[in-house]
Amino acid sequence: MASILQDLGFLQFFLPVFTFLFIFVLVYAVLDKFKLMGENKWLKLIASFSVALLFLFSGDTLDFIQVITPWFVVLVVVALFILSLF
Repeated sequence: MASILQDLGFLQFFLPVFTFLFIFVLVYAVLDKFKLMGENKWLKLIASFSVALLFLFSGDTLDFIQVITPWFVVLVVVALFILSLF
């Protein structure tokens, strides 16, 4: 009998793609929110793509992001539950 975790093992192959997209969206959102590069959308897209590409080719930072992201999500969910308790 196969477990759910064994069935989802193929997602490990796509983990760098998910990490790339996560960093790309996060950097673009920060650049857009704080207007660090003005109003030029293409400049922000190129900068966020470049930063995500640098993270993708750096093995140590990619591993760090892959370890920290699930813990950050759990922390946010727990914080929301605690806030909703009050």
